[in-house]
Amino acid sequence: MDHALRHRHPRRRAAALLAGLAAMLLATLTSPARAEDPTPMSKALTLATPGVVFVLVTADVSLTLDRAFFEQVREQVPGRRIDFSTPFTLPMSTGSGAAVASDWVVTAGHVVQFDEEQEQQARTYAANRLFFGTLKASFGELSRGRSFTDQHLPDPARNSVLEACYDEDICRFDVKADVRVVTAVQVGGESSPKVLSARVQASRPFDGGDVAALQVIDADPLATVPLATSAVEVQSGQDVAALGFPGSHIAISRNGLTQPSASFGKVSSILSDGSGQVIQVDMKIESGMSGGAALDESGKVIGIISYTGLDENLNRTHAYLQTADNIRSVLREVGVQPLRGELDDAFAKAMDYYWSGHYSAALGLLRKVDDLQDGHPLARKYLRQAQTKAGGSDDIPVSTPSPTAPEGLDAAFWGLVALGILVAIALALLAIGWRRRRAASGPAYAPISPNGDGRPEGEVPENAQAGRTG
Repeated sequence: MDHALRHRHPRRRAAALLAGLAAMLLATLTSPARAEDPTPMSKALTLATPGVVFVLVTADVSLTLDRAFFEQVREQVPGRRIDFSTPFTLPMSTGSGAAVASDWVVTAGHVVQFDEEQEQQARTYAANRLFFGTLKASFGELSRGRSFTDQHLPDPARNSVLEACYDEDICRFDVKADVRVVTAVQVGGESSPKVLSARVQASRPFDGGDVAALQVIDADPLATVPLATSAVEVQSGQDVAALGFPGSHIAISRNGLTQPSASFGKVSSILSDGSGQVIQVDMKIESGMSGGAALDESGKVIGIISYTGLDENLNRTHAYLQTADNIRSVLREVGVQPLRGELDDAFAKAMDYYWSGHYSAALGLLRKVDDLQDGHPLARKYLRQAQTKAGGSDDIPVSTPSPTAPEGLDAAFWGLVALGILVAIALALLAIGWRRRRAASGPAYAPISPNGDGRPEGEVPENAQAGRTG
């Protein structure tokens, strides 16, 4: 019995060695993430933030004066046609958008389309500018903050002329949206927000899809977001985050317009809406975030914010997203294919290095991003952080891959290769131990029997008689 136990010891030692080495390797591969490592959703938001923009819509109003106007108003005016635009500080509409190509932005259709109330305000503004600006010598000056409000004059004759203009009896108004895209910038950074002109090339109304495609005019390439292929990829219960510029954020920000704010929630369901679909999400959404990008954990934009539900107390309930399918349909109308560029690739690779602890390797790419887009909202932030960590104990060098090694092999792959090598070593040790033990045990032999003739006890010779006792 003792010999049999000793014979099994080398196997146990080899198995223990194999288990120990495998455990060490697996512990290395599955070690807890560093405290500074972001979650997948946090990474997705970081990469998408530069591609989310603020959309500002003002009104360009042309005022054409009829002959009856000149018959009633004897004062000199600049001409029969007068062009007005609302001041930049008093926007008609604000929203958010997402760049899907270097010079294309998608937003909610209702952000860039005036409703009747907004058009009326624009007409009132233009009439007030005419009577209480150009003709203020006769009609007086307008009280501050009253530009969008109908005025009433104590003089009946003058008040009659003013009301006739409001009612378009002697004035004709042409109201057009003037759309501008404002890119996000670093908080407290050196660069001012970049205000870019944009042209509405396609737009679907609120009750017909609520998506608009804007072409940015004469601008450097924009940072973009990755657009999902279809709502088929979306599942109920999955996490979702939205990026946009809520009105409260803009109002309280001391630095002016900076970066988009994020809201978090989960997908409730995908619902039919007319001829298309919308994604219902359990998420808090504020005014101003319409048109903002909604992301899944992989960083893909599954939709843009369209509207919210209201309960009986007029409190906002669920938010609803126009799907990637709807967005792609509108883009096809204008012949645009969603496409990411050099700026996006450089930033994504830089952040991959940064999150992996390769701070020195990230420096060059972050500088490249900052060169490609001055005032990039996050490149300078992470550039400063990488500079403080580069060359330190936490800075992990990037190994140079073999010229013959295929690209894209990650740590998990090499971990499996190492585990295979350890298994081979352990098996080799097991074989060596078994051979040594067999060599040390000598030739095989039969146990000596009590009979003294080499036969086991109780074995009968072939020539013995049956029943023989002696």
